[in-house]
Amino acid sequence: MSQTSVKDVLTTTVVGSYTRPRWLLNATQEHRKGLISTPELEETREMAKLLTVKEMEDSGIDMVTDGEQGRTNFYTYLAETCTGFGQRAPDAARPKTMFEQVDWRHKSMAERPVIVDRVEWVGEPLSARDCRFLREHTRKKVKITVASPSLILKRLWKPSSAYPTEDSFIDDLINLSVAEVKAIAAAGADFIQLDSPELTTYADDDIPQEIAAAEVEKSVELINKVLSSAGVGVKTGLHACWGNIKGTHRADGPLARIYPWLLELKVDQLVLELASARHEDDVAVFKDYPSGKEIGAGVLDVKTPDVEPVRVVKKRIDRVLRHVAPEKLWLNGDCGFAPTWDAEVVPRRSCYEKLRSMVLAAVEVRNQIKVS
Repeated sequence: MSQTSVKDVLTTTVVGSYTRPRWLLNATQEHRKGLISTPELEETREMAKLLTVKEMEDSGIDMVTDGEQGRTNFYTYLAETCTGFGQRAPDAARPKTMFEQVDWRHKSMAERPVIVDRVEWVGEPLSARDCRFLREHTRKKVKITVASPSLILKRLWKPSSAYPTEDSFIDDLINLSVAEVKAIAAAGADFIQLDSPELTTYADDDIPQEIAAAEVEKSVELINKVLSSAGVGVKTGLHACWGNIKGTHRADGPLARIYPWLLELKVDQLVLELASARHEDDVAVFKDYPSGKEIGAGVLDVKTPDVEPVRVVKKRIDRVLRHVAPEKLWLNGDCGFAPTWDAEVVPRRSCYEKLRSMVLAAVEVRNQIKVS
């Protein structure tokens, strides 16, 4: 700790999203029904962004986002500013891959945007516009979240005439992701986080280890290609978690099944779920697989609206510090508070109170480090 000031350790931030105010949910529904115009919805979103930034600043966290208030979903936002997306019902005749079987185990195969034609940006990426707006309205450091290329591939690609196979999609996918990362860096982001919750599907015991290893390796290679090609010189991280849905997860295998491959990622930080009771024991990976990477430790459970007392958050921080140096440890929630526009598992007020608990716990732990 002699080379690092105590105030510079245990940086607090969020994974990305923040529960949207009820009036934004209402406006989104009205826009879908054609009752308000797109400019009117955008004005409402900007109001929600400003309020969210203010709440994050007031909570005391060190690095803010806009809470993804301008997005309807943490990865299907791509369909709003890219060509090539459309709605298509699931193909019942096509056998689901093992990934799809596990990924959709506890969900209905609801329709969602999928890639039906060649994809490319129409103007500036939505995420870059988000960054520019955020940069203009806060003096705090800012994080911008994006869908990782492997998430896009696994959740949004389906065989089509434009891209009949995964391999046929890879070049355009890399170009799409590289352009987005570069645009966000140019807009002034301090931290670009790639979201890859699909990777934890391969931790599930129903997927044989050799298949899981091969698939995660391919995902890591794809992400690394994007980062190497972008070469932006901005702090980068990868977020992997089991979601913030109520009740049973899609998949719930141990992090250790995929963690060795995550260490091969060319990112500065791994942002991981560690607070939920299902995955608090995953902290053992830091002992079993020591690394020099930063860790964005989940110390807030986003699957419950209950606000953790400071002492509980502090215990979670202390558990990680047994294996991760303070200067390498960042603090955040397990996942975003509301990855989709209509998510309300964690009420907005709980988002703020949870962040306050994390900030106060971080202060207490920093004071202990200073004493020691």
